[in-house]
Amino acid sequence: GINAEYMGVCYVDSNSFKINNGSENIITYQSPVKEDLRRSFCKTCGSKVFNEIKDQKRHWLGTFQCLFEGGIPENFKAKSHFYCKEASVPLHLLNDGLVKYSHEPGHPENIVL
Repeated sequence: GINAEYMGVCYVDSNSFKINNGSENIITYQSPVKEDLRRSFCKTCGSKVFNEIKDQKRHWLGTFQCLFEGGIPENFKAKSHFYCKEASVPLHLLNDGLVKYSHEPGHPENIVL
């Protein structure tokens, strides 16, 4: 068997994401290694709430699938995999029929794997 850390993240355009309540309990930290990445957590329990990727071309928020009560809404379901060049599992195990990209969408060196 394969043992690998996995945390599914649903990335959406920041305009498509809204926190309905509890925003006062969120604390955000700038990544020390990636200047375009910020990570937000619950102040009370420490749960990951979302990641924020922002540069000149995009502003995405990535929330974690485990936070959705009652399952993942249809508009948040995966349409592709990205960062597959850095995958910690063999790519043939990702056999869900979705496109696998080497980098994030829009990256100049992005290729389909």
